Amino acid sequence: MKTSTLVPEYMKIRQFVLNRYMSIHEPEKLPAEREMCEMFNVCRGTVRKALSDLTREGYITSRARSGNFIMPTENHFGIQYSRHKFKRVAMIKDRGMNISMGWQSMKMMSGIYRTMSDREVIMENINFSSFDKSIINQLGQLTLDGILWQVNRRSVLDKIKEFLKNNENFPPVMLISFQPETEFENVIYIDYKKAYYHAAEYLFKLGHRDILYVGYNPKIHGCDEELEMLKKAHINHNIPFNRNLIIEECDGIADRFEGMLQTGNLPFTAVICRSLFCEMIYETAAKRGMSIPRDFSLVSERDIFTKRLKKSLTLMSPPLENLGSVAAIKLADIIEKKITSPVRIELECEISEGDSCKKI
Repeated sequence: MKTSTLVPEYMKIRQFVLNRYMSIHEPEKLPAEREMCEMFNVCRGTVRKALSDLTREGYITSRARSGNFIMPTENHFGIQYSRHKFKRVAMIKDRGMNISMGWQSMKMMSGIYRTMSDREVIMENINFSSFDKSIINQLGQLTLDGILWQVNRRSVLDKIKEFLKNNENFPPVMLISFQPETEFENVIYIDYKKAYYHAAEYLFKLGHRDILYVGYNPKIHGCDEELEMLKKAHINHNIPFNRNLIIEECDGIADRFEGMLQTGNLPFTAVICRSLFCEMIYETAAKRGMSIPRDFSLVSERDIFTKRLKKSLTLMSPPLENLGSVAAIKLADIIEKKITSPVRIELECEISEGDSCKKI
């Protein structure tokens, strides 16, 4: 499987810098802006956007008449210190995670372990169904320098926020979440609502116009924004948005999808679906003598359910390992007081090309 060239260009520059950040121990000068334009085949504005974001987040610094430098061993005031003076951090996750979230946790942990290979990282599962002194004591007994805290349920996020507010002496925390509206001081998250926007953009550039979206659930918090992002993708390409090409979870997805296939004249050329319904789409199409991508293209979420198909799917891939790596790096910076202002980083899903899509 290869990474699509339709990933936002500035993200390629960002990934290049982050990879260098994680592998060097001394300041390293970045290529000049003109050279980076040639390296990534982008305009200077794209390079400057990426460098501006990375500077704001503390990964690089600019020196007059010298250029831009990746600074893994220096804070914003030029004070030298050794990396990772701390000894012990914890990765804590809520027990309420489902099987899908458990798989995501494993991917993130690989990035965390890779980044903090020289320090002790422990795993803790804590039940946040109730907050009491026993939980506070459980955390206190771990003797931690910092915490990476993965949680996604809104009720749990509110409890953690209140807990941290009332425990100012608690070790530094970097929250890992899939809730972009989370109001925490230090948080890194993946905004899944933009994943379907990128999938639609990808399919439009392949020549598709009629896209079926399977699995929309208007009762889920954030789905209104997700729908607006899909509409925006249509507007970008002057393609009318057809509300009839959305199958909601409450609609009886299998029956509605099979009904569309029965007509023989498909009203769509591509499908974007949640991973939970990917297997159903394959099986229903096979019953009708159809195959993917011969009869229609398919883009799905990257998830444990799609792995069961053993197919080379085109996926909306959350950069989970990168999420874990960046979270670990920023926690290290916070512990060592390299960063004193709040950290808020958003990562977006990328399109990974497989064999389930074709140009038309």
